[in-house]
Amino acid sequence: MILPKEKYQKTVKRPYPPILASLILSAFTDEKVYESFFSRPYSRKDSLVCDGVWYNCGEAEDLGRQLIANEWNNKEVIEKAWARFRELEKDLLKSVSKSFREFSKAYKNYMSAITLVFLAEQPFYDKIKEVLLSNCSKDETKRILEILNVPLEDNFYKKEELDLVQTKNIEEHVKSYIWFMSRNGADTPYTIEQAKKKLSEINKQKFLEDYYSSKKEIKETIILAKKIVGEQYEYLVDGLQFIVFYRTHRTDILAKATFLHIPVLKSIAKKECLSYEDILFCLDTEVLENKIPSRSIIDERKRGYAIASADGNIVCFIGKEFEELRDKLEDKVEDVVEIKGNGASRGVATGKVKVIDNYKDFSKLKEGDVLVSSMTTPEMVPIMKIASAFVTDEGGVTCHAAIVAREMGKPCVIGTKIATKVLKDGDLVEVNADKGIVKRVK
Repeated sequence: MILPKEKYQKTVKRPYPPILASLILSAFTDEKVYESFFSRPYSRKDSLVCDGVWYNCGEAEDLGRQLIANEWNNKEVIEKAWARFRELEKDLLKSVSKSFREFSKAYKNYMSAITLVFLAEQPFYDKIKEVLLSNCSKDETKRILEILNVPLEDNFYKKEELDLVQTKNIEEHVKSYIWFMSRNGADTPYTIEQAKKKLSEINKQKFLEDYYSSKKEIKETIILAKKIVGEQYEYLVDGLQFIVFYRTHRTDILAKATFLHIPVLKSIAKKECLSYEDILFCLDTEVLENKIPSRSIIDERKRGYAIASADGNIVCFIGKEFEELRDKLEDKVEDVVEIKGNGASRGVATGKVKVIDNYKDFSKLKEGDVLVSSMTTPEMVPIMKIASAFVTDEGGVTCHAAIVAREMGKPCVIGTKIATKVLKDGDLVEVNADKGIVKRVK
Protein backbone atom coordinates (compact mmCIF):
# COMPACT_ATOMS: atom_id res chain seq x y z
CA MET A 1 0.00 0.00 0.00
CA ILE A 2 1.40 3.39 -1.02
CA LEU A 3 0.91 6.10 1.60
CA PRO A 4 -0.79 9.44 0.87
CA LYS A 5 1.71 12.08 -0.28
CA GLU A 6 1.44 14.05 2.98
CA LYS A 7 2.68 11.02 4.93
CA TYR A 8 6.05 11.07 3.16
CA GLN A 9 9.14 13.18 3.78
CA LYS A 10 10.93 13.91 0.51
CA THR A 11 14.60 13.44 1.36
CA VAL A 12 17.15 13.11 -1.45
CA LYS A 13 17.49 12.61 -5.19
CA ARG A 14 19.75 9.64 -5.86
CA PRO A 15 19.30 7.76 -9.14
CA TYR A 16 20.17 4.32 -7.81
CA PRO A 17 19.37 1.61 -10.39
CA PRO A 18 16.73 -0.97 -9.41
CA ILE A 19 19.23 -3.61 -8.24
CA LEU A 20 20.58 -1.22 -5.60
CA ALA A 21 17.34 0.64 -4.85
CA SER A 22 15.50 -2.59 -4.11
CA LEU A 23 18.33 -3.77 -1.89
CA ILE A 24 18.34 -0.48 0.04
CA LEU A 25 14.58 -0.50 0.53
CA SER A 26 14.56 -4.10 1.76
CA ALA A 27 17.21 -3.10 4.33
CA PHE A 28 15.18 -0.07 5.43
CA THR A 29 12.25 -2.29 6.37
CA ASP A 30 14.32 -4.89 8.25
CA GLU A 31 14.37 -4.33 12.02
CA LYS A 32 17.42 -6.61 12.34
CA VAL A 33 19.51 -3.99 10.51
CA TYR A 34 18.89 -1.52 13.35
CA GLU A 35 18.52 -3.79 16.38
CA SER A 36 21.99 -3.13 17.87
CA PHE A 37 21.45 0.64 17.97
CA PHE A 38 18.25 1.11 20.01
CA SER A 39 16.47 -0.41 23.01
CA ARG A 40 13.28 -0.92 21.00
CA PRO A 41 12.51 -2.19 17.47
CA TYR A 42 12.98 0.31 14.66
CA SER A 43 12.83 0.29 10.88
CA ARG A 44 12.45 2.85 8.12
CA LYS A 45 9.23 1.32 6.86
CA ASP A 46 7.08 2.46 3.92
CA SER A 47 9.89 4.12 1.95
CA LEU A 48 9.88 4.49 -1.81
CA VAL A 49 12.00 5.82 -4.66
CA CYS A 50 10.27 7.32 -7.68
CA ASP A 51 12.13 8.70 -10.69
CA GLY A 52 15.29 8.87 -8.58
CA VAL A 53 13.67 10.82 -5.72
CA TRP A 54 13.56 9.15 -2.30
CA TYR A 55 10.52 9.47 -0.05
CA ASN A 56 10.48 8.16 3.52
CA CYS A 57 7.59 7.74 5.91
CA GLY A 58 7.48 10.86 8.07
CA GLU A 59 6.49 8.93 11.20
CA ALA A 60 9.46 6.56 10.84
CA GLU A 61 11.86 9.50 10.29
CA ASP A 62 10.54 11.34 13.34
CA LEU A 63 10.74 8.20 15.49
CA GLY A 64 14.35 7.62 14.44
CA ARG A 65 15.37 11.17 15.38
CA GLN A 66 13.52 10.87 18.68
CA LEU A 67 15.22 7.57 19.55
CA ILE A 68 18.62 9.11 18.78
CA ALA A 69 17.87 12.17 20.90
CA ASN A 70 16.70 9.99 23.81
CA GLU A 71 19.20 7.13 23.69
CA TRP A 72 22.42 8.41 22.12
CA ASN A 73 23.09 10.65 25.08
CA ASN A 74 26.49 9.66 26.44
CA LYS A 75 30.00 8.90 25.30
CA GLU A 76 29.77 5.11 25.66
CA VAL A 77 26.60 4.78 23.57
CA ILE A 78 27.74 6.90 20.65
CA GLU A 79 31.23 5.40 20.58
CA LYS A 80 29.62 1.97 20.39
CA ALA A 81 27.46 3.14 17.46
CA TRP A 82 30.40 4.72 15.63
CA ALA A 83 32.50 1.57 16.13
CA ARG A 84 29.66 -0.55 14.74
CA PHE A 85 29.46 1.63 11.61
CA ARG A 86 33.20 1.18 11.06
CA GLU A 87 32.87 -2.58 11.50
CA LEU A 88 30.04 -2.76 8.96
CA GLU A 89 32.07 -0.59 6.58
CA LYS A 90 34.95 -3.06 6.71
CA ASP A 91 32.58 -5.99 6.17
CA LEU A 92 31.15 -4.33 3.07
CA LEU A 93 34.56 -3.63 1.53
CA LYS A 94 35.66 -7.20 2.26
CA SER A 95 32.62 -8.51 0.38
CA VAL A 96 33.24 -6.78 -2.96
CA SER A 97 35.00 -9.71 -4.63
CA LYS A 98 32.64 -12.31 -3.19
CA SER A 99 29.28 -13.50 -4.54
CA PHE A 100 26.40 -11.10 -5.06
CA ARG A 101 24.58 -12.85 -2.22
CA GLU A 102 27.40 -12.11 0.25
CA PHE A 103 27.81 -8.58 -1.09
CA SER A 104 24.05 -7.98 -0.75
CA LYS A 105 24.08 -9.09 2.87
CA ALA A 106 26.96 -6.72 3.77
CA TYR A 107 25.44 -3.88 1.72
CA LYS A 108 22.10 -4.32 3.47
CA ASN A 109 23.69 -4.29 6.93
CA TYR A 110 25.53 -1.07 6.10
CA MET A 111 22.21 0.70 5.57
CA SER A 112 22.13 1.31 9.33
CA ALA A 113 25.01 3.75 8.85
CA ILE A 114 23.35 5.37 5.85
CA THR A 115 20.09 5.91 7.73
CA LEU A 116 21.18 6.71 11.26
CA VAL A 117 23.98 9.17 10.52
CA PHE A 118 21.48 11.13 8.41
CA LEU A 119 18.87 11.08 11.18
CA ALA A 120 21.42 11.94 13.90
CA GLU A 121 22.49 15.21 12.28
CA GLN A 122 19.69 17.46 13.55
CA PRO A 123 19.40 16.07 17.12
CA PHE A 124 23.15 16.42 17.70
CA TYR A 125 23.36 19.86 16.11
CA ASP A 126 20.36 21.17 18.07
CA LYS A 127 21.67 19.82 21.39
CA ILE A 128 25.21 21.17 21.05
CA LYS A 129 23.83 24.53 19.93
CA GLU A 130 21.58 24.62 22.99
CA VAL A 131 24.48 23.82 25.35
CA LEU A 132 26.81 26.35 23.71
CA LEU A 133 24.17 29.11 23.89
CA SER A 134 23.74 28.49 27.60
CA ASN A 135 27.47 29.12 28.12
CA CYS A 136 28.48 31.76 25.56
CA SER A 137 27.13 34.47 23.26
CA LYS A 138 25.06 33.91 20.13
CA ASP A 139 27.88 35.18 17.89
CA GLU A 140 30.47 32.95 19.58
CA THR A 141 28.15 29.95 19.30
CA LYS A 142 27.67 30.63 15.59
CA ARG A 143 31.43 30.95 15.03
CA ILE A 144 32.19 27.72 16.89
CA LEU A 145 29.51 25.74 15.07
CA GLU A 146 30.67 26.98 11.67
CA ILE A 147 34.14 25.59 12.36
CA LEU A 148 32.94 22.38 14.02
CA ASN A 149 30.83 21.69 10.93
CA VAL A 150 34.02 21.03 8.96
CA PRO A 151 35.48 17.58 9.80
CA LEU A 152 38.95 17.23 11.26
CA GLU A 153 39.17 13.76 9.70
CA ASP A 154 39.56 13.94 5.93
CA ASN A 155 36.81 12.72 3.66
CA PHE A 156 37.93 10.92 0.52
CA TYR A 157 37.71 14.04 -1.67
CA LYS A 158 40.11 15.91 0.62
CA LYS A 159 42.34 12.89 1.14
CA GLU A 160 42.53 12.30 -2.62
CA GLU A 161 43.61 15.89 -3.21
CA LEU A 162 46.25 15.72 -0.48
CA ASP A 163 47.58 12.42 -1.84
CA LEU A 164 47.54 13.78 -5.39
CA VAL A 165 49.58 16.82 -4.40
CA GLN A 166 52.14 14.65 -2.62
CA THR A 167 52.25 11.58 -4.88
CA LYS A 168 55.39 10.60 -6.78
CA ASN A 169 53.53 7.99 -8.84
CA ILE A 170 50.34 9.27 -10.43
CA GLU A 171 49.52 5.86 -11.94
CA GLU A 172 49.47 4.25 -8.49
CA HIS A 173 47.49 7.19 -7.15
CA VAL A 174 44.79 6.73 -9.79
CA LYS A 175 44.72 3.00 -9.13
CA SER A 176 44.05 3.69 -5.43
CA TYR A 177 41.14 5.99 -6.28
CA ILE A 178 39.91 4.18 -9.39
CA TRP A 179 36.32 4.23 -8.06
CA PHE A 180 36.34 7.93 -7.24
CA MET A 181 34.27 9.24 -10.17
CA SER A 182 31.62 6.52 -10.02
CA ARG A 183 28.29 6.79 -8.25
CA ASN A 184 25.12 4.70 -8.18
CA GLY A 185 26.59 1.74 -10.05
CA ALA A 186 28.17 3.75 -12.87
CA ASP A 187 31.24 2.17 -14.46
CA THR A 188 33.27 5.38 -14.92
CA PRO A 189 36.79 4.77 -13.59
CA TYR A 190 39.02 7.66 -12.56
CA THR A 191 41.67 8.22 -15.23
CA ILE A 192 45.28 9.39 -15.31
CA GLU A 193 44.23 12.23 -17.62
CA GLN A 194 41.67 13.45 -15.09
CA ALA A 195 44.20 13.29 -12.27
CA LYS A 196 46.83 15.17 -14.27
CA LYS A 197 44.33 17.88 -15.20
CA LYS A 198 43.27 18.26 -11.57
CA LEU A 199 46.89 18.43 -10.42
CA SER A 200 47.70 21.11 -13.00
CA GLU A 201 44.96 23.31 -11.53
CA ILE A 202 46.19 23.06 -7.92
CA ASN A 203 48.63 25.53 -6.41
CA LYS A 204 50.50 23.02 -4.26
CA GLN A 205 52.01 25.51 -1.84
CA LYS A 206 48.72 27.33 -1.23
CA PHE A 207 46.81 24.06 -0.96
CA LEU A 208 49.14 22.74 1.76
CA GLU A 209 49.19 26.05 3.62
CA ASP A 210 45.38 26.20 3.63
CA TYR A 211 45.11 22.52 4.52
CA TYR A 212 47.28 22.70 7.64
CA SER A 213 45.89 26.09 8.67
CA SER A 214 42.36 24.66 8.55
CA LYS A 215 43.37 21.61 10.61
CA LYS A 216 44.91 23.86 13.25
CA GLU A 217 41.75 25.98 13.48
CA ILE A 218 39.48 22.93 13.78
CA LYS A 219 41.66 21.32 16.47
CA GLU A 220 41.71 24.55 18.49
CA THR A 221 37.94 24.93 18.16
CA ILE A 222 37.30 21.35 19.29
CA ILE A 223 39.38 22.00 22.42
CA LEU A 224 37.57 25.30 23.04
CA ALA A 225 34.12 23.80 22.49
CA LYS A 226 34.82 20.95 24.93
CA LYS A 227 36.02 23.44 27.51
CA ILE A 228 32.86 25.51 27.11
CA VAL A 229 30.35 22.64 27.23
CA GLY A 230 32.14 20.83 30.04
CA GLU A 231 32.94 17.17 30.57
CA GLN A 232 29.26 16.19 30.69
CA TYR A 233 28.70 17.24 27.07
CA GLU A 234 32.08 16.58 25.47
CA TYR A 235 30.47 13.65 23.66
CA LEU A 236 28.36 16.14 21.69
CA VAL A 237 31.47 17.75 20.20
CA ASP A 238 32.98 14.40 19.21
CA GLY A 239 29.58 13.18 18.02
CA LEU A 240 28.99 16.16 15.76
CA GLN A 241 32.50 15.88 14.32
CA PHE A 242 31.91 12.22 13.52
CA ILE A 243 28.56 12.98 11.88
CA VAL A 244 30.07 15.80 9.81
CA PHE A 245 32.79 13.43 8.60
CA TYR A 246 30.75 10.27 8.21
CA ARG A 247 27.77 11.76 6.41
CA THR A 248 29.90 12.11 3.25
CA HIS A 249 32.16 9.16 4.04
CA ARG A 250 29.33 6.63 4.20
CA THR A 251 28.09 7.42 0.69
CA ASP A 252 31.68 7.25 -0.58
CA ILE A 253 31.97 3.77 0.93
CA LEU A 254 28.83 2.72 -0.96
CA ALA A 255 30.25 4.15 -4.18
CA LYS A 256 33.60 2.44 -3.68
CA ALA A 257 32.09 -0.92 -2.75
CA THR A 258 29.63 -0.89 -5.65
CA PHE A 259 32.31 0.01 -8.18
CA LEU A 260 34.63 -2.74 -6.93
CA HIS A 261 31.76 -5.25 -7.16
CA ILE A 262 31.10 -4.45 -10.84
CA PRO A 263 33.19 -7.43 -12.14
CA VAL A 264 30.92 -9.81 -10.21
CA LEU A 265 27.79 -8.17 -11.61
CA LYS A 266 29.24 -8.25 -15.13
CA SER A 267 29.92 -11.96 -14.72
CA ILE A 268 26.29 -12.56 -13.71
CA ALA A 269 25.09 -10.46 -16.63
CA LYS A 270 27.22 -12.43 -19.09
CA LYS A 271 25.81 -15.75 -17.89
CA GLU A 272 22.29 -14.38 -18.42
CA CYS A 273 23.20 -12.98 -21.87
CA LEU A 274 22.61 -9.46 -20.55
CA SER A 275 24.65 -6.28 -20.58
CA TYR A 276 25.95 -4.73 -17.36
CA GLU A 277 23.30 -2.01 -17.70
CA ASP A 278 20.61 -4.68 -18.03
CA ILE A 279 21.58 -6.37 -14.77
CA LEU A 280 21.38 -3.01 -12.99
CA PHE A 281 17.70 -2.86 -13.95
CA CYS A 282 16.88 -6.14 -12.23
CA LEU A 283 15.74 -6.22 -8.61
CA ASP A 284 18.11 -7.76 -6.08
CA THR A 285 15.73 -10.66 -5.38
CA GLU A 286 15.40 -11.39 -9.11
CA VAL A 287 19.16 -11.86 -9.30
CA LEU A 288 19.43 -13.79 -6.04
CA GLU A 289 16.53 -16.12 -6.92
CA ASN A 290 17.55 -16.47 -10.58
CA LYS A 291 14.26 -14.96 -11.76
CA ILE A 292 15.60 -12.49 -14.32
CA PRO A 293 12.70 -10.53 -15.88
CA SER A 294 11.97 -10.45 -19.58
CA ARG A 295 13.70 -8.07 -21.97
CA SER A 296 10.48 -6.04 -22.32
CA ILE A 297 10.28 -5.46 -18.53
CA ILE A 298 13.94 -4.45 -18.30
CA ASP A 299 13.50 -2.03 -21.21
CA GLU A 300 10.36 -0.56 -19.60
CA ARG A 301 12.24 0.02 -16.34
CA LYS A 302 14.90 1.91 -18.28
CA ARG A 303 12.16 4.33 -19.40
CA GLY A 304 11.15 4.98 -15.81
CA TYR A 305 10.37 3.13 -12.60
CA ALA A 306 9.41 3.44 -8.96
CA ILE A 307 10.23 0.96 -6.21
CA ALA A 308 8.38 0.89 -2.90
CA SER A 309 8.38 -1.06 0.33
CA ALA A 310 4.71 -1.71 1.00
CA ASP A 311 3.16 -4.16 3.44
CA GLY A 312 6.51 -5.88 3.92
CA ASN A 313 7.11 -6.41 0.21
CA ILE A 314 9.28 -4.67 -2.40
CA VAL A 315 7.18 -3.65 -5.40
CA CYS A 316 8.38 -2.19 -8.72
CA PHE A 317 6.10 0.07 -10.77
CA ILE A 318 6.62 0.68 -14.48
CA GLY A 319 4.63 2.07 -17.39
CA LYS A 320 1.32 3.74 -16.57
CA GLU A 321 1.50 2.80 -12.87
CA PHE A 322 4.89 4.51 -12.58
CA GLU A 323 3.67 7.63 -14.39
CA GLU A 324 0.60 7.91 -12.15
CA LEU A 325 2.69 7.54 -9.01
CA ARG A 326 5.25 10.09 -10.22
CA ASP A 327 2.49 12.61 -10.99
CA LYS A 328 0.94 12.00 -7.57
CA LEU A 329 4.21 12.66 -5.70
CA GLU A 330 5.70 15.42 -7.83
CA ASP A 331 5.71 18.93 -6.38
CA LYS A 332 3.90 21.44 -8.56
CA VAL A 333 5.98 24.60 -8.91
CA GLU A 334 4.56 27.89 -10.19
CA ASP A 335 6.65 30.73 -11.61
CA VAL A 336 8.97 31.58 -8.71
CA VAL A 337 11.23 34.63 -8.52
CA GLU A 338 12.69 34.06 -5.06
CA ILE A 339 13.72 30.75 -3.52
CA LYS A 340 14.22 30.22 0.21
CA GLY A 341 16.53 27.72 1.86
CA ASN A 342 19.11 27.61 4.64
CA GLY A 343 22.37 29.49 4.51
CA ALA A 344 25.13 26.92 5.05
CA SER A 345 28.12 29.18 4.38
CA ARG A 346 27.85 32.94 4.59
CA GLY A 347 28.29 35.44 1.78
CA VAL A 348 26.60 36.93 -1.26
CA ALA A 349 27.39 36.18 -4.92
CA THR A 350 25.84 36.84 -8.30
CA GLY A 351 26.29 34.63 -11.33
CA LYS A 352 24.69 32.60 -14.10
CA VAL A 353 23.02 29.35 -13.15
CA LYS A 354 24.34 26.01 -14.32
CA VAL A 355 22.21 23.04 -13.26
CA ILE A 356 24.44 20.01 -12.65
CA ASP A 357 22.82 16.56 -12.61
CA ASN A 358 25.82 14.33 -13.25
CA TYR A 359 29.39 14.14 -14.53
CA LYS A 360 28.28 14.82 -18.12
CA ASP A 361 27.19 18.33 -17.07
CA PHE A 362 30.52 19.35 -15.54
CA SER A 363 31.95 20.91 -18.71
CA LYS A 364 29.18 23.51 -18.98
CA LEU A 365 30.07 25.23 -15.68
CA LYS A 366 32.44 28.16 -16.17
CA GLU A 367 34.36 30.43 -13.77
CA GLY A 368 31.92 32.49 -11.68
CA ASP A 369 28.79 30.45 -12.46
CA VAL A 370 26.38 29.44 -9.69
CA LEU A 371 26.31 25.67 -9.31
CA VAL A 372 22.74 24.41 -8.80
CA SER A 373 22.18 20.73 -8.03
CA SER A 374 19.90 18.43 -6.10
CA MET A 375 22.99 17.79 -3.94
CA THR A 376 26.70 17.97 -4.53
CA THR A 377 28.96 14.91 -4.39
CA PRO A 378 32.74 14.52 -4.03
CA GLU A 379 33.45 14.21 -7.75
CA MET A 380 32.01 17.73 -8.15
CA VAL A 381 34.77 19.37 -6.08
CA PRO A 382 36.87 20.47 -9.10
CA ILE A 383 33.97 22.44 -10.60
CA MET A 384 32.93 23.72 -7.15
CA LYS A 385 36.31 25.44 -7.01
CA ILE A 386 35.45 27.66 -10.00
CA ALA A 387 31.79 28.28 -9.10
CA SER A 388 30.91 31.51 -7.28
CA ALA A 389 28.24 29.89 -5.08
CA PHE A 390 26.30 26.66 -4.54
CA VAL A 391 22.53 26.11 -4.34
CA THR A 392 20.97 22.72 -3.59
CA ASP A 393 17.52 21.19 -3.25
CA GLU A 394 18.58 18.99 -0.34
CA GLY A 395 20.93 19.06 2.59
CA GLY A 396 21.40 19.69 6.26
CA VAL A 397 24.13 21.49 8.19
CA THR A 398 26.57 18.58 7.74
CA CYS A 399 25.92 17.81 4.06
CA HIS A 400 28.69 17.74 1.47
CA ALA A 401 27.77 21.10 -0.11
CA ALA A 402 27.76 22.83 3.27
CA ILE A 403 31.14 21.42 4.31
CA VAL A 404 32.90 22.19 1.02
CA ALA A 405 31.39 25.70 0.93
CA ARG A 406 32.78 26.45 4.38
CA GLU A 407 36.17 25.07 3.41
CA MET A 408 36.21 27.20 0.25
CA GLY A 409 34.64 30.26 1.84
CA LYS A 410 31.84 30.43 -0.75
CA PRO A 411 28.14 31.30 -0.32
CA CYS A 412 25.92 28.25 -0.14
CA VAL A 413 22.16 27.88 0.23
CA ILE A 414 20.90 24.35 0.92
CA GLY A 415 17.51 22.73 1.39
CA THR A 416 15.62 24.88 -1.15
CA LYS A 417 13.66 21.79 -2.29
CA ILE A 418 12.83 23.37 -5.66
CA ALA A 419 15.99 25.06 -7.01
CA THR A 420 16.60 22.51 -9.77
CA LYS A 421 12.95 22.75 -10.85
CA VAL A 422 12.75 26.54 -10.86
CA LEU A 423 16.19 27.65 -12.07
CA LYS A 424 17.42 27.09 -15.61
CA ASP A 425 20.85 27.29 -17.23
CA GLY A 426 21.73 30.92 -17.95
CA ASP A 427 19.44 32.48 -15.33
CA LEU A 428 21.21 35.35 -13.58
CA VAL A 429 20.75 34.96 -9.82
CA GLU A 430 21.88 36.50 -6.57
CA VAL A 431 22.74 33.98 -3.87
CA ASN A 432 22.39 35.59 -0.44
CA ALA A 433 23.52 32.89 1.95
CA ASP A 434 23.34 35.30 4.90
CA LYS A 435 19.55 35.31 4.48
CA GLY A 436 19.15 31.88 2.82
CA ILE A 437 17.64 33.46 -0.30
CA VAL A 438 18.25 32.92 -4.02
CA LYS A 439 16.54 35.31 -6.42
CA ARG A 440 16.61 35.99 -10.12
CA VAL A 441 18.27 39.24 -11.18
CA LYS A 442 16.81 41.01 -14.21
